[in-house]
Amino acid sequence: MNRMRSTFEVGGTGRSPTFESHPDLERHIARAHRLRAEVTARMLAAAFSGTAGALCARVAKRQRQRRTYAILMRCSDRTLADIGIAREDIALVARGVDPGQDQRSTSFVTRGWSAAWAQLRALPARLDRARRAQREWRRAYGELMAYTDRELDELGIRRADIAAVVGGGRPASWVTE
Repeated sequence: MNRMRSTFEVGGTGRSPTFESHPDLERHIARAHRLRAEVTARMLAAAFSGTAGALCARVAKRQRQRRTYAILMRCSDRTLADIGIAREDIALVARGVDPGQDQRSTSFVTRGWSAAWAQLRALPARLDRARRAQREWRRAYGELMAYTDRELDELGIRRADIAAVVGGGRPASWVTE
């Protein structure tokens, strides 16, 4: 039986792989989905393992602070004076802050507001820089997208790599084994 094999291209660009049949293409797509799922699962596991460790450390630290606070609050004023802690400083001591080094002249609220105002004053300049950078990116991206595939090939760029080239990343076609 003499069967004629038909091949077809994906995307019609001439640069994509040819496949013998539709099931062959589906097999490759299913493999790509499976590999992407595996990589995503590994990335999530790594992210959550670090997050879980940090969360456990914070919970343990908070429990130590509460235990220290409870113990110091049960002490009499005389005992606290012998230790060198004033009753109003128990919360600071429980958190690990030296009451003598604490900056009581500037309250937490005042310091928080001054930092917030400084960030708000810098916001217009940051927004302007971001808008200029976005305009430049769009201009360069549009310029490269206007090139034909042949012109891009002469530059050594694939159309799929334009966003990476404009964004300053290394496109997949430039990576050498």
